[in-house]
Amino acid sequence: MTEGYAGVVRRLEPRVPTLARAVVADYAARSPLYGDRIPLQLQTVMASTCRLTLRLMLGSLLDRDVREEDLRLVRERARERAAEGVPFQEYIRALHGCLNALWDELGAALADAPAALAPAMRRAHDVNDALQEAGAAGYDEHARTAAAEYARDGARVVSALLAGDPSPLVAHFQGEVPAVLTLVVVELPPEPPPAAADEVDPAARRVTAHRRARRILDALERLYGAEPPADLRASGGVLLLTGALDAEVDAGVLAERVGRAAGGPVTLAAETVRAPGEAPAAAAAARRILRIVRGTGRPPGAYRLADVALEYHLGADSRAAPVLLAAMAPLAGRAELWETLLAYFARDLDRRGAARALGVHPNTVDNRLARVHALTGVDVTTADGLLTAAVAVAHHRRAAAP
Repeated sequence: MTEGYAGVVRRLEPRVPTLARAVVADYAARSPLYGDRIPLQLQTVMASTCRLTLRLMLGSLLDRDVREEDLRLVRERARERAAEGVPFQEYIRALHGCLNALWDELGAALADAPAALAPAMRRAHDVNDALQEAGAAGYDEHARTAAAEYARDGARVVSALLAGDPSPLVAHFQGEVPAVLTLVVVELPPEPPPAAADEVDPAARRVTAHRRARRILDALERLYGAEPPADLRASGGVLLLTGALDAEVDAGVLAERVGRAAGGPVTLAAETVRAPGEAPAAAAAARRILRIVRGTGRPPGAYRLADVALEYHLGADSRAAPVLLAAMAPLAGRAELWETLLAYFARDLDRRGAARALGVHPNTVDNRLARVHALTGVDVTTADGLLTAAVAVAHHRRAAAP
């Protein structure tokens, strides 16, 4: 059969440049991107790709294999088209145009041997499929490179902003930084235990963490219409969202979407930023909110300062804090008294609830609180004593939070 195609190939190969120009002209006329205009890029680069495609398809009729360097060239050109913003379906349409042109030419050349047309087109189809796969690989390589670069750009924006340098943020928004931003510190759930082979492979763990971060960023892009600057690591990170979050609705949706992408419930704290210079303090406040959430045993979800304002205030460092904490110093080394005090506050001063949490009799709680009073002079049944103990409990929780 190959010998039967030899004459056809010899007649058609000189016509390849003409056929390629015809394919380009027909593509430009049909494409919504160009109309009747044929830009220089189509006349040069695309025409060259069409010539290569037609020659390779013709060569398949003579059992010529597609060389790896040909596929590499197709991948490189596809990456370039992707970088120029040419949609993938448009790229594929051009390759289909080459196949249709060859069909017409072979149909005419083999008019006297119609049975030979189908085998010839099967070979041409196989080549065209291989070139489409190479083109798809080029587009995929560009997408992965662009995504990685964008992720690095987002991480640079966030890390520089938290270090006090807003210039990457200004560049990211092309000089028009939104008047209001929301800085979100998020804690991610632990990832599933790695497979046995991955336990000793740091690269595999990095790939797993990168994939999860990618899923989260994709979810945020679907939620907000654009991927926000983010610096995400395996355990969590920082997001920078445009505009202000509604305290309950928007923040709750954000936590739900991030949790779904992360594979489990997440805990996040959001702070509004009205000027780039506020970002470092906002990040510190958000991290402190998360420590309070952990220290008080609150469930995963979205939190704002208003949710933990009392603990935030009571646990703040001040000139008076060491004086108040010194009053509780005699409790050092007395774990059962601290546990009782913490349980008493955690159960909203309910002695019976504290007793159930501790697994003791309510009278035992009373006796231990009396012992606290005897050792420290702090009586939690009085206003001053209750406030002093509350400060101590808030600081204790902050210190105990991981």
